[in-house]
Amino acid sequence: MKLNKNIYAIIIVALTGIVSTSCSKKEEVLTSPSLMKYRPSHNIDLNDVEIHHVFTAGVDGNNVYRIPSLVTAQNGDLLLFSEARKFSWRDKSPTDLVLKSSKDNGVTWSEMKVLLSDGNNAYMDPVAVTDKETGRVFVFACLWPAEDVSMKNNTAWMLYSDDHGETWSAPKNVTTDIVPNSYSINGFGPGSGFQMSAGSADGGRLIVPIRMYNGTANRNRVLYSDDHGDTWALGKEMFDGGEFQIAESPNNTLIYNRRGDATRYRAFSKDGGMTWTNFELDKALRSVAGGVQGSVWGRDSVLFFTGPAGGAVTGNTDNRSNLFIYRSLDGGLTWNNQQLLFNKAAGYSCITQMANGDFAVVFEAADTQGFIKDATRGYNWMRLDVITVPKEILNKDYWFNVK
Repeated sequence: MKLNKNIYAIIIVALTGIVSTSCSKKEEVLTSPSLMKYRPSHNIDLNDVEIHHVFTAGVDGNNVYRIPSLVTAQNGDLLLFSEARKFSWRDKSPTDLVLKSSKDNGVTWSEMKVLLSDGNNAYMDPVAVTDKETGRVFVFACLWPAEDVSMKNNTAWMLYSDDHGETWSAPKNVTTDIVPNSYSINGFGPGSGFQMSAGSADGGRLIVPIRMYNGTANRNRVLYSDDHGDTWALGKEMFDGGEFQIAESPNNTLIYNRRGDATRYRAFSKDGGMTWTNFELDKALRSVAGGVQGSVWGRDSVLFFTGPAGGAVTGNTDNRSNLFIYRSLDGGLTWNNQQLLFNKAAGYSCITQMANGDFAVVFEAADTQGFIKDATRGYNWMRLDVITVPKEILNKDYWFNVK
């Protein structure tokens, strides 16, 4: 990797913006500070960002691949899980859960494996998590029965691998284990889970974002395990619901980031996901009209967010485009840096750190300005691409294209 070593004067920026930890009323929605520019002293060349195609619409007999979940196995392999929508691009159409793996940090990928398949039913919203202590990799998915949108008959499924994704356990229906009576599951994440840092009060805890319907409203929760996945339990309901991701930043502080309509929302937990503050509007993070999933990753006080900022709608494309990565140096209280990674169609994403320290970002991609809306999209209208980003982005004095 070649880095531009030109030295710039370090500009010290005072980080401001204190987040409220509670709200007296649910309706009180707070706003966080806008993006604060922090000028690092070292420039990362965008030419050092690589992109590789992994899944392509129309290949291997499937209409389209969507909703990626990307994790790093204990041995360093990358494991990329995806929905394989067999006959249609539509949600809840017949869908399998599939996997590809990479042993060279995302450059080349294995043949596709089908992990879950059930006729005309749809396995959706995969969320994978790696136990860094035992090496076991878990993947969860929600099964939607064909032509049933009520959620009442949805089931939750889990399987695991003890050899870094080479072989997998028999799928297990865990609905009665993790979904309370009178509740229904409407999905996980989507994205990935993670394991809390060893230095935190709940060190080693496995965290998986889960979405449920309580009979009145959709509410997000944390599915967690303190015994390496032998048993799983639920944190308390959050104040809101919708597609969301969770990260730890700094140690023992969890932050969730949720999809909104052209907005992003966040909340915090200081007790390992058992309870959460009310949600707040994070106006520094851009999104698209109608909303879209985004991904977060944290370590110490550094937090990353990836997601599309949106773009112009044309006659036959939507507004999902322009994949950005954002960096916070204070655990998500303020956002200090941003960088455009891909300037064409971009949708759901997921981020992981690889064994060599670099980062891999998987995202729904296409070479059109937005994703094609025509019913007859054809081959390659959407891909799952992986971008590799240099590890120096963890260093506050390094960022892209400093001028």
